[in-house]
Amino acid sequence: MIKSDLEKLSECKRKLNIVIPKETVNKDYQSTVRKYRSYATLPGFRKGKAPISMIESIYKEQIKASYLEEYIPKYYRQALLELEKKKVFPINQSSLEDFDWNPGEDLEVGFKFEVKPDIELKKYKDFEINFKPEKVTKKMIENELKRLQQTYAKIIDKKSSAEPNDLIYYQVEKYDDKKVSKQEEISYKLGTKNFGEKFDKDLTSAKSGDVIDTT
Repeated sequence: MIKSDLEKLSECKRKLNIVIPKETVNKDYQSTVRKYRSYATLPGFRKGKAPISMIESIYKEQIKASYLEEYIPKYYRQALLELEKKKVFPINQSSLEDFDWNPGEDLEVGFKFEVKPDIELKKYKDFEINFKPEKVTKKMIENELKRLQQTYAKIIDKKSSAEPNDLIYYQVEKYDDKKVSKQEEISYKLGTKNFGEKFDKDLTSAKSGDVIDTT
């Protein structure tokens, strides 16, 4: 019978230590030896008829590796069935700890894996919350409407003269004694006075296509 012990490493990590008694180990190990004997061909013996002791002596390491590879997963699955009865369920592929074993001994191995952490659910409903609604003034509504108008406004050509708050597009040519420099088309909102009051005044009343001299 497999003996197992579950060790808690952290809130979500566990280590399962299992011990398989040598009686069970020897029975399964000999089963692996017989498999090797069935297809082993040794000088002086017919296939499958060589003495067990000779098979064990010649193929000791291969038999040991085959036994562990085949039976350790089986022992682990059996131990997991007992864990499931205790509501312990690994959520990832377990990792096998290093171990040392030789035929004739109990097999002791450890597996590390992760589980869902135990979370205590605190109160999450029926809370009392003080709600203080914000007072909305007429000025706040007007400002928001104005912002929406500016955000979603469509730009259309205007046939009449430019006025404050109009968005105009213009191209600047700068003159000095030696050369003329040009800039790409620029957009500007009249009335902001970003370039001075005179600049705004010179462009006010201008129409599309007009040429304005300003300094």
